[in-house]
Amino acid sequence: MGLLMRKKYGIVLVDSPNNLPLDCMIRRVFTSSRGDECMLLCPVDTPVQILKSTNFDGWSAVNDEEVEAIIPAATYALAKIHMHLVYSGFCYTARGGFCYSEEDIIEFRTALKVISPQGALAPKIGE
Repeated sequence: MGLLMRKKYGIVLVDSPNNLPLDCMIRRVFTSSRGDECMLLCPVDTPVQILKSTNFDGWSAVNDEEVEAIIPAATYALAKIHMHLVYSGFCYTARGGFCYSEEDIIEFRTALKVISPQGALAPKIGE
């Protein structure tokens, strides 16, 4: 992992194997118990994880081969809410602002229940 300083807002971490950057802002600078100067970094963009429904067990991570096939759909889904999918160093991130209220968030459906944006169980549509 390489570090590249940027004066504007923070630091860019570079993932050495693929040479991709991850823009980070410096949240805190502190001294460790050993006396080392340390920084707490936070990605500028929102890290995202792509999951798929297993229909029975809920959700599971998508393997690398499956991600390539899903990227166009994920990009489109984010574009609909004015965000961009970015393959940053270390992870995928979503760039842009959330421009909708909590009431507009899509409900996630599982085989047994619907989870509302507030995390409470809601009746399935049509029940």
